[in-house]
Amino acid sequence: MRIFAKIFYGFITVCFILIFIFITLEELFAPKYYTTVVSSKLLTQKEKHSIKKLISIKSNEQFMFFYGKGYSIEDGGIVLTNLRVVEYYPNYEKKKIKTIKINNIKNIALIDKKNFFQESVIKITRKDNTKLSLTLLKKKSGANKLYQTLKKIKKNKL
Repeated sequence: MRIFAKIFYGFITVCFILIFIFITLEELFAPKYYTTVVSSKLLTQKEKHSIKKLISIKSNEQFMFFYGKGYSIEDGGIVLTNLRVVEYYPNYEKKKIKTIKINNIKNIALIDKKNFFQESVIKITRKDNTKLSLTLLKKKSGANKLYQTLKKIKKNKL
């Protein structure tokens, strides 16, 4: 029985060490935009070009913020421009894009969920009362920055 206990505790210890190493490496090597709102100024030209191509940013649009939902731009995310909010998931069988034009926004709310993931949700209501919820992981993801900028743009468009 003692041998089994030693093997079991050794196994558990090794598992915890491996999990710690994985989390540390993930934090060190994850892209700057992974689960964090970043200004378009902090993205490389290649990253900006990928986003513009994925969601078709027009010449009169000013790309402002990006929130990545994966380890690459192609994994999906949320884009804020001066004209619209776009959430996209290109890795589905069919590219999935949800868009709301700023001048079509009726209401914006920021909700901080008190769950394990510490999610923040930006709830956007269109003038026709349809809704879009943008979920941002991690409490310090920059959701408040995205929310405040969106409110400011909406106010200036009215």
